[in-house]
Amino acid sequence: MGTVFSIGTGGGSLSTLGTFASSGPWYPIEGVIESSNYASDHNLWGVTSYNSTSGYGALYTLDTSSGTVTTQHSFTGAPSDGGTPYGRLLRDSTTDYGVTNNGGTTNSGTLYSMTESGTYSTVHNFNTKIALDTHVGTGANSGTSLTLSLTTTKPNELVIANIDNATSSTSSDSVSNVTSGGTSYSWTKLVGTNNGMNHQEIWYIVIPTPVSSQTVTFTFPASQANAVNMDAYIGADTVTPIDATPVSTNFTSVYTSSSTVTTTSGHSSYVLGYAAFSGGAVSFSAGSGYTQTSGGHWNNTYSYASDAYGEMANSLSAGGSSVTVSAQYNAIGSPQFTSTGVLTAVPIRIQEAH
Repeated sequence: MGTVFSIGTGGGSLSTLGTFASSGPWYPIEGVIESSNYASDHNLWGVTSYNSTSGYGALYTLDTSSGTVTTQHSFTGAPSDGGTPYGRLLRDSTTDYGVTNNGGTTNSGTLYSMTESGTYSTVHNFNTKIALDTHVGTGANSGTSLTLSLTTTKPNELVIANIDNATSSTSSDSVSNVTSGGTSYSWTKLVGTNNGMNHQEIWYIVIPTPVSSQTVTFTFPASQANAVNMDAYIGADTVTPIDATPVSTNFTSVYTSSSTVTTTSGHSSYVLGYAAFSGGAVSFSAGSGYTQTSGGHWNNTYSYASDAYGEMANSLSAGGSSVTVSAQYNAIGSPQFTSTGVLTAVPIRIQEAH
């Protein structure tokens, strides 16, 4: 489980000062520092990657006169504390400072302090955010395909396509591959939901290197009214960009709806709301507490046209939380029939260290 040892600078014998066990902090990293009053208290301060209580690591002291290892703070992880210390402690007078590899409000790590008198504080939460890089959209009253031009500016962007077909068909759409760095990458279909008038599909792809004005073709099983929105996001996790299974809810004879998704324990995520509607000219508003960060594209030349919105209603979630995305369908004028639509909650995992 690890030891702290000393050895003379002139090549003297090796001495074990303390031993770690699984019943306390263990797996020490990056050395130790003496307390400010080492001559009298004989304490060395350090950090471990693991501990017996939470598994997120610990701050410890080692009394070199007795070999006793004492836990001074057990890290508990996101969202209220750091997790997995990284690097050696730094001393300022009687206060030690360090950083963690994860944990904090966005699970992106923290800067913390610990006084020798026993006061622990989170000084700063490092913030990896989900940010919208580009948004494009298009629509048509009929046809079996649509094309959009995709440009991204950062490596490893997550691109999500929200597709709406005004059809009762449940046949799947298809999306053409994206070539990045000379390699062709295919899309993954997240969800397909049909309420008898709207067929919503959500697809995603992670693009390793930036692309410029690349044509993406969306193909539909039959000629119908359709619309597509494509959003590229910065800050999603590159290994598991989709945190949990999306949840879809139909709008049927109502003007508001909500979808609730449970995020994955031990991770942080943003929950996005994607809506697709039919029913004539409409507008879309996210529920209370959410922010629309990308404009939608809709096709409303005819009252029976399909309306698809690339909306992002985002809510930062600690792992294991249930997050509800709500939306309202706002008729402009008099729709020709009762509104129908689909609202899907998609949790995107925030980038983590791997």
